[in-house]
Amino acid sequence: MRGKFISIEGGEGVGKSLLASGLARVLDKYGISSIVTREPGGTPTSNRLRDIFVSPPKDDPLLIETEFCIISAARAQHVGKKILPLLEQGQWVICDRFSDSSRVYQGKIGGIDKNFIEQVISHTTQGLEPDITFLLDCDVDISLSRVEQRFKLSSTDMSRYDLAERSFHQKLQAAYRELVEDFPDRVVLIDASDTIEQVVEKSFKILKDRFNLGL
Repeated sequence: MRGKFISIEGGEGVGKSLLASGLARVLDKYGISSIVTREPGGTPTSNRLRDIFVSPPKDDPLLIETEFCIISAARAQHVGKKILPLLEQGQWVICDRFSDSSRVYQGKIGGIDKNFIEQVISHTTQGLEPDITFLLDCDVDISLSRVEQRFKLSSTDMSRYDLAERSFHQKLQAAYRELVEDFPDRVVLIDASDTIEQVVEKSFKILKDRFNLGL
């Protein structure tokens, strides 16, 4: 039986990676094998492209069109080499970001034509869409405080998105919320202001109901 494909979306600091790992642990507890992956990334080639996307040369910042091309190339490799083969093997795949991030960051925010974005997404994903998307949403001040706290506890630098003005994060939140109207059958809005334990519990319950797991 083909596995299920779950994507997790949302702005910076809403807890996407924490939910991904949390869901994987719960699924494993109930005997459902799952793999956690992320975008951009997921394969050696995609990770190399991620490095360019995350840290472009300081004297040559990326154009929005270049961003989209890099992300799309990484996604094509990710889908073809990893996600689709795993799904065919019956594995569940939990992905921290997927094509909705392109719709938001390069489309709704960046201004690239929606029809063009959809054509590229269709080709690079081979028509693959998540079975369900959890959209994590919370007050911008909460998410930004989490970003700040996260980088106080780590040795990595903040990304250019983490360092963006508060107004950018507000626009990002509004653009993501539009996805609920754009894809009402797939995108489920989750209150990310709760604890990660509560978010995982709530999300897993939705999975059980959506896919009739009977656990």
